[in-house]
Amino acid sequence: MVSDNGPQFVSAEFSEYCSSRGVQHVTTAPFHPQSNGQAERFVDTFKRSMRKIQEGGTTQDEALDVFLASYRSNPNAILPDMQSPAEAMLGRKMRTALELLKPPPAAQAEPANLDRRFQRGDLVYAKFYARNSWKWVPAQIIRELGSVMFEVQTNNQRVHRRHVNQLRKRDSAVGASSEDVDIDHLPFDLLTDSTVAESSSVPLTDHQTSASPTQPSPRPIPFATTRRQQPIRSPRRSSRLRRLPRRLEGYRP
Repeated sequence: MVSDNGPQFVSAEFSEYCSSRGVQHVTTAPFHPQSNGQAERFVDTFKRSMRKIQEGGTTQDEALDVFLASYRSNPNAILPDMQSPAEAMLGRKMRTALELLKPPPAAQAEPANLDRRFQRGDLVYAKFYARNSWKWVPAQIIRELGSVMFEVQTNNQRVHRRHVNQLRKRDSAVGASSEDVDIDHLPFDLLTDSTVAESSSVPLTDHQTSASPTQPSPRPIPFATTRRQQPIRSPRRSSRLRRLPRRLEGYRP
């Protein structure tokens, strides 16, 4: 490291710091600033740039930010391949306002997933949440907010924003009111009762009808009567002996 003979550079603390870090510190000759020409050149560039930026009424702090952003983003001849200081440090080019003059890069074609692509006017099922649960509600795509965000409109003309993971395609031939209730969350007793009802409505075979000709054929049991009746349980009462508190023993009759 090359520096001038300032008191901050020739102090014992700074010399000890450089020696402990393995830094070779060289000072220039007194009254010969040309020996550290690169540093002096930067001081001259900094002063002239700050003076020009502040001529438009910019404050000193704003002018300093503008200078540092310009200096770090411009190519430097000392760096390899004419890189900018920001590119040499970050490993990528620094984005500035001049980048808006360039045409945007072409988007890379992603593999099309037909189940996750929707357009305006498509009929879908949107997931709605209420009372710690959710259900699929018929809706329609009205606007595409991005690659994965859409605005949907329900039957009550309300507009909601949903992610592509919260949408499913819907066939126009299927009625809108048939999916207002979530099928995946039906009670288990309704599913079992419907199975019993379907099995009871199966017609008897010829062998079964010939064995008991006088017995009438069983009729299908209605769905409402196949609900299993839950036994009524009496409230549980404690068998513990209740005693008065000790502080009330003197008040017994």
